[in-house]
Amino acid sequence: MIKFQRKLDITQTITIPPKRNFFEMSGDAANTKAHPLEFIRDAIEVHEKIVKHKHQAVQNLEKSISLNQLKIEAYQNKIEQLKNLNIKMEDEHTEAREFVGNAEEEGRGLRAIKKRGEELEKELLDNAKKEFADKMEVMLQETESKMYLKQNLLLRIKRKADP
Repeated sequence: MIKFQRKLDITQTITIPPKRNFFEMSGDAANTKAHPLEFIRDAIEVHEKIVKHKHQAVQNLEKSISLNQLKIEAYQNKIEQLKNLNIKMEDEHTEAREFVGNAEEEGRGLRAIKKRGEELEKELLDNAKKEFADKMEVMLQETESKMYLKQNLLLRIKRKADP
């Protein structure tokens, strides 16, 4: 029996040819057709290859799915970490706002204290100036009164000396 090498198209369905009679089998060898068992063997081989490739494809897909699941879990972990960081950042942002608000309040308080201190200092200086001016006026009056007394004494002494 002569085997003809031919590639089978897996998309076509293979049908078994009808049984041959004696005259068809005894004819010219070039005109003889392959036995249906050959077609069946070829079809089985092709089918086995297809099944093998499908099995490999399924295994590759399962590996790919498991790798993708791992990647998804890693990304979900990263998302959770980012959410936690975002919450921490919001907390720190809130703390910073509170700190700035407290600093502004303290700054206002310090400015008010500074202003009140300047007012008190000005009042103290004014009071000190008034006291100094009053003391100077008293000293001036005392000095003037002493001077008048001395002038009066000098005038008395001159009057007593001139008689």
